[in-house]
Amino acid sequence: MSPLKFVGGCLGLFLVVYVPLMIPWAPIVDRYARFFRAAASELFGTMGEGGEALFMPSLEPDSEQDTAVILGNNRTQQFTQIAVDSHYMGYVPTVFAAALTLALPYGWRRRLKLLAIVLVVMQGYVALRLLIVLLLAFGDGETGLGVFSFGSWTSDVLSGLMAVVNVSLAGMYVLPALIWGILTIRRSDLAEFRERLGIADEATEADVS
Repeated sequence: MSPLKFVGGCLGLFLVVYVPLMIPWAPIVDRYARFFRAAASELFGTMGEGGEALFMPSLEPDSEQDTAVILGNNRTQQFTQIAVDSHYMGYVPTVFAAALTLALPYGWRRRLKLLAIVLVVMQGYVALRLLIVLLLAFGDGETGLGVFSFGSWTSDVLSGLMAVVNVSLAGMYVLPALIWGILTIRRSDLAEFRERLGIADEATEADVS
């Protein structure tokens, strides 16, 4: 198989999986949003001493965020509301990593096994993204609820993580791609990829000359 066909085959399979799943009206989008809210309620329904979070569908039909989060501090009786979007926080990076996995030039048995691993680990990554948002909201900053008391260093770290993991495109694509690569590609696979792309042969010819 020529290098062009190899790359084209992997890219084509990636697009076959990724593009249909990214259609806004795909039924799986709404199902993931419900799963996201249910899982978030189980993991983060209570935080710290007196902190509670209620995850529900957005009450604003035109809102870009599909999930409303009611946050409260039961000790001080302070409450606030934030909005998050399960689509960009969880669905997009999960689908991206899943499509990359299914596009690998492995046997289908290995691909499906890796897919299961990637999906589980990616939900851990999504939980981390949401946790950062909640820690800042429950913190002791100007807009926080005071459930947690962070020092200036911890607050700066959380703010930096928020900027990289949640706000930038790196959190949606680059970091998921890094997680995918660590979970799915072995050193022997890299050698095989180089051979299929003709890189190994070219290096050998260069050494001989």
